[in-house]
Amino acid sequence: MSENQSSTFSEQNREKWIHAINLNDIDSMIHDGTQIQKEMIIFIEKILASIRVIDQLHFADLLTGLLKEVESIDLERLNRTRHFAFLPVINKLWNPTRKWIVQYQKKQQQIDRFIHQLEQSRTLLIQYTEKLQELTIQNHDFYHQLTFMIEAGEQTLKEITQIKIPHLHEQIKHAKNRHQQTQELHRLINFVQQFEKKLYDLKLNRQIPLQVARQLKRIYPNNQAFAEQIQASVISTFLLWKKQWELAMTIMNEKRIIPLEDLKKSQQEIISSLIKTIHIEKEGRKKRKDVEDELYKIGEEIRESWKQTPV
Repeated sequence: MSENQSSTFSEQNREKWIHAINLNDIDSMIHDGTQIQKEMIIFIEKILASIRVIDQLHFADLLTGLLKEVESIDLERLNRTRHFAFLPVINKLWNPTRKWIVQYQKKQQQIDRFIHQLEQSRTLLIQYTEKLQELTIQNHDFYHQLTFMIEAGEQTLKEITQIKIPHLHEQIKHAKNRHQQTQELHRLINFVQQFEKKLYDLKLNRQIPLQVARQLKRIYPNNQAFAEQIQASVISTFLLWKKQWELAMTIMNEKRIIPLEDLKKSQQEIISSLIKTIHIEKEGRKKRKDVEDELYKIGEEIRESWKQTPV
């Protein structure tokens, strides 16, 4: 949308709200304010629901379980079994290398299950992060809707206080029968007093989308970064590690010397990467909890304000 289009759109919305203001029914304005508060509560509950679903994806359990499996792969023991490769009698009765390979394959199956679950959780994380982005856009629209209402209200007040009320004062000065004009003047003055209070409430309500936006900014980038971390530092890394081990298995089956140091290096890199990812997940979880608490507090404040609104 160009700047001119945006300006036209804003003016159209402002005019819409100006025409919606009923100078004869202040109660309808109170109802509109209450409706806005209801919509805000529903909106905040949608955000809270998305945050809580993300926390139910069990990233901490999956990453911790994966780390334990990787750490339990004893490459030093594999190194010791290689010494028996040159003892045919022992190898025939009891093949320690083969036994180690069988144990490793069981661990690899468990690792594959963890990776599969992580991929599923990551997909859901991306979906709910996109949902939060949609809610961010709605929150932005909410703020502008309130801004249009406030601007329309201020323009209406300006017309009443600077045009209609002075005009009535002039009419009263020159009128023989002032009762009707005086009654209308008192009604407008009363309307202005109540409407100024309503505008004040709307301005307070407009702060809520700003508060919500600050909270969303705290978690949206973190979710994106965490999803990328899972893909780059965990899923993709484990795919390469699995191929490396498949090659090592082939070498062992051919009774050649395996690149043990390379495997050790890869194992340590994966452990370091998992520890880093677990730390990022923990920080993200804490941040989401802080945001959840703050949004819940905002929702409760709206409910309290709602209770105090006259029916």
